[in-house]
Amino acid sequence: MLRDGKPQLGEFNLSVTADRPPPAYSQLSSDVALPNLKWIDGHKPLFKVVLSVVSSIHPKVDHAFLLWLIALMCHSLYYRMISCLTS
Repeated sequence: MLRDGKPQLGEFNLSVTADRPPPAYSQLSSDVALPNLKWIDGHKPLFKVVLSVVSSIHPKVDHAFLLWLIALMCHSLYYRMISCLTS
């Protein structure tokens, strides 16, 4: 859903794999089926995601950095919550 570090708009059909995909898989199109991965339901799309513009305000920071920062915060919060639950 990112191209050249910028979000792409439109409809995306996403498949699900039973295995962890390689880190660089996020850079490929969702149509690409890598070998040696076990796909759920034969690589058929199971989720539909629609991205659209809701604002005309453009931040001065790089979009890729902003997405990375949001993902990092979500990851940190998730593991803090898990560690609190298991303590």
